[in-house]
Amino acid sequence: MKRNTGNRVSDSTKQAILAGYGRLRNASAVAKIYGVDRQTVERIVGAKGTKSPHKEKKREDSSAADRDTGRNPLSRAVAVIGNRVAKGKDGGPTLDGRPSSARLIVEAANAVLAQRKQPLISYPGVRT
Repeated sequence: MKRNTGNRVSDSTKQAILAGYGRLRNASAVAKIYGVDRQTVERIVGAKGTKSPHKEKKREDSSAADRDTGRNPLSRAVAVIGNRVAKGKDGGPTLDGRPSSARLIVEAANAVLAQRKQPLISYPGVRT
């Protein structure tokens, strides 16, 4: 099949790519079928809210609780301690009004989860 050399992919081709990706779950195969490159397929699939192949991979060291929530560890930590985390003046995170790091935010969330006797969040550099 002839490769699509234009900058734009038609709406009908985008719909076909989405349907093909839904069936095959292989961006390279869909790209070959529709004459576009793999990155174009991933961009179209990502824009429609479908998980791209790269986002489907899970970290091997994630705990079962992290996988169950479907969120990354930092998002889960912020959900646990909520209003204690904010954006600082420099754009970085703050915890209880002081500049912080992702590791310290996860540690604070784990302290709350431990009190609730809920599964802790695994994160590099944080003991669980």
